[in-house]
Amino acid sequence: MDKQSNTGKMPKRRYLYVLCTLFVLTVVAFIPNMIMAADKTKVVKKNDNFTVSALYGLNGAVFYDYPMQAVVTVESKENFSGVIRVLPEANYDQNVSGYGKRITLAAGESKTFKMTVNTPGNNGEVHLAILNDKDKLLYEEKTTLRPSSLGSYVEVGILSDDYGGVGYFNGVSVQSGSYTGSASTVEFTLDTFPEDSQALSVLNYLIIDNFDTSSLS
Repeated sequence: MDKQSNTGKMPKRRYLYVLCTLFVLTVVAFIPNMIMAADKTKVVKKNDNFTVSALYGLNGAVFYDYPMQAVVTVESKENFSGVIRVLPEANYDQNVSGYGKRITLAAGESKTFKMTVNTPGNNGEVHLAILNDKDKLLYEEKTTLRPSSLGSYVEVGILSDDYGGVGYFNGVSVQSGSYTGSASTVEFTLDTFPEDSQALSVLNYLIIDNFDTSSLS
C-alpha cells in the first residue's frame, strides 16, 4: 500500500512549537521593561563577621551615562565602626571615583545604606568593600552589572503604597517633549526611593500616589 503524502502539511508538534514561539515573541515585543542588572556577585575577600547584600540602580535597572543608586545592607556579628566603599570600574584610562559612607553597627544589628555613584564602564564591574577605622580592608565583593542604553521608552517612576493601583501605566502611550513612546515603569518604596535626586535623573516622570510624603527627607 502506498504511503499517503504529507506534502504541504506541518507536523502537529512542530506547528504547536512554532505557534508558541511566535506568541512569546509577540508578547515580549509589546511589554516595555527596564533592562535589569545581572545578579552576578563574587566575594573577593571573605569575612564571616559580615552579611552583605547590595542592589544597584533603580530596582536593578542600570543605564549608561546616568548616576545609579547603591542600596547596601550590612549585618555585623560584632560591634563595628568603619566605612562602606563603592568603586565602579571605568573604561580604559578614565579616572575612577570611589564613594564612601561611614557606618556604625551594634553586634547582630542590620542596617541599610544608600549612595549615589557613577555607573561602571563597559565591563560593568563594581567593587564593594568594608574597611575599619584604620582603613584596613575587611571584606570585598565584585558585582558584574549589565548597563543598558536608555532606549526609546518613556521612563516613569511610581512611588506608592499601592503600586497595583497605578501599575497600569506600564506600556501606555506617553508623551515626553516632542516624543511619544511606551511607558516603562519602575516601582519605588520608602526603602528603595533614592536619597539623592541624581539617581532619579534617568526618569522622564515621577508619579507619587497614595503615599505619605512626610516620611521622606
